Amino acid sequence: MADSIFSRLCVAMGRPDLPLNPLFNSATARGQNFESVDQCISEWTSLHKLEEVEKILQEQNVPAMRIYTIEDIFRDPHYAARGSIQHIPDPVLGSVAMAQVVPRLSETPGHIDHAGEWVGSSTKSVLQSYLGMNEIELNMLQAQGVIFDQPEPSPVESQV
Repeated sequence: MADSIFSRLCVAMGRPDLPLNPLFNSATARGQNFESVDQCISEWTSLHKLEEVEKILQEQNVPAMRIYTIEDIFRDPHYAARGSIQHIPDPVLGSVAMAQVVPRLSETPGHIDHAGEWVGSSTKSVLQSYLGMNEIELNMLQAQGVIFDQPEPSPVESQV
């Protein structure tokens, strides 16, 4: 962290004395003493609610951001506005929320074809297309238990 940012962080924490300490007076020193830096920050943050910490850091112009939980992501209007979560139809589960393709380029933004397929759902077509197997060979492999058709579970089974 740059010295100027560390100084603003220390002011935010009510510890403007820390940048004067030889253990913390440069990025190199802070890197060598990162456990002590972390302890100072942890002691301060433990006294405040997350929203309070964010507000104080913003007021002091200290770049910081909470680590989002999945719940935070779903509630964040920025994620919604950017279309970062896509709802993809699934024949069994209904709508499945998934992360959008990243990065999204203007001419080739990418897209999600499906929420996922069942194990074995493409085996026969792959063996036919790439190995030239015919229906008789595929049926023999299936009878021997080498390949199988995975039936799609009913919605009740998928909730178990």
